Amino acid sequence: MALTTATVSATINSQFAIGSATATLNYAANEVFAGGATTSGSADILYARQHSITSGVVLSLDLSGSLTQPDGSTAVFVEVTAILIKHISGAGYLTIGAGSNALAGVTGFAGSGGMFCFSHDTGAPVAAGTADILQVAASSGTVVCDIVIVGRTA
Repeated sequence: MALTTATVSATINSQFAIGSATATLNYAANEVFAGGATTSGSADILYARQHSITSGVVLSLDLSGSLTQPDGSTAVFVEVTAILIKHISGAGYLTIGAGSNALAGVTGFAGSGGMFCFSHDTGAPVAAGTADILQVAASSGTVVCDIVIVGRTA
């Protein structure tokens, strides 16, 4: 159902009194989730939407019933296998995770123009009322971000 790709490329140039040095890194990793709802490495549910988040107002995504899939059906996650949050615009950074009834093991940041990526082959468990909320907050101003969540219903 889904392919998660992360690529990091960097070149560092350093100047020294007697010369220079260059180091280059190119790294790519792919995670493919097959169709299906019950086995490790599979996924059958998707949430994808752009949000505008204003500082002081926390976006709380309820993974056990209040989200809508692209086809209009309700997204009820039992396990989350991948999350990608891309900072599109705005001066502030995004804080992901924590808070009441938080999805366990999902915390991080996305700075200006950056992204947060989470991938879990066996899935992070979602439990209604105790571990089903993904919070996203902006540090300042209004931040526009794309949020994609992939997971399983069983």
